[in-house]
Amino acid sequence: SLAHYLPLSRVTGADISPIAIETATENATRLGVADRVNIIRADALAEYDFGGEYDVIVSNPPYIPDSVVAGLDSDVADFEPHLALCGGDDGLDFYRVISRNALPILAEGGSIVFEVGHDQAEAVRDILTNCGYVQTRFIEDLAGINRVVTAIKS
Repeated sequence: SLAHYLPLSRVTGADISPIAIETATENATRLGVADRVNIIRADALAEYDFGGEYDVIVSNPPYIPDSVVAGLDSDVADFEPHLALCGGDDGLDFYRVISRNALPILAEGGSIVFEVGHDQAEAVRDILTNCGYVQTRFIEDLAGINRVVTAIKS
């Protein structure tokens, strides 16, 4: 979607799931942006060399606390793999690791953008601030809930 809406961009997509990679590759082809999109398999909880420096890093990581996943409504639990839901004991594991691992590959002045759970915006802001990011801000969803947290690498 980003490559489609930002026609001058070059996009690297990363996921651990082969099915997600296949779907993203098909979508890039369907949208006519496959020549500007590189989809790779990578574990967000491990360091990975993405082969360059990025102006923007966008992530919608798993953010549901592990203890909550078993009790999710069937409209979520039956259609999303657990790998895409479980965010650790407090749901924040991926934010901690990605925030830290993004620093060496994010350009000075570059942005990091996270989708967050309905009650996680302030905690994710604190994680980013503790990693040295600045100018954090929240973006609300249509219900007025802070669902996106952005920050700048100083």
